[in-house]
Amino acid sequence: MFTGIVEETGEIVARERTDDGLRLRIGADEVATGLEHGQSISVSGACLTVERFAEREWFEVFLATETVERTYLGELTEGETVNLERAMPADGRFDGHVVQGHVDAVATVSTINPSTRTGFSSSTSPRGTTATSSRRGRSRSMESV
Repeated sequence: MFTGIVEETGEIVARERTDDGLRLRIGADEVATGLEHGQSISVSGACLTVERFAEREWFEVFLATETVERTYLGELTEGETVNLERAMPADGRFDGHVVQGHVDAVATVSTINPSTRTGFSSSTSPRGTTATSSRRGRSRSMESV
């Protein structure tokens, strides 16, 4: 689980296509500190698993084909940035919201209205999802809004 509060911005330093998906190496300082193999990291809102890392330098994650299809992460190129957050500890204090980081689809903000409470007034949801919940019954989080 995550709070939705970005800890650090990381940089895509390498990417490798495989038969099963895509492997990304992400440069980071704070978030790449004290990592363990198998740890969950939110990468621009998607929960991904750390496979390899170099302390305070970078970490690698693998995106299965479904993750590549359901997020924009497969379109990232070297040099682009992503928002990073470590999973929240079960016994710690957290700010923000409880966010799972499981991505069902990518929606498009179709109207921006700064006078509304959220700053946007409508979005286009992919088939099988609604404006407030996904096909799996979870509420929505929006990244980079």
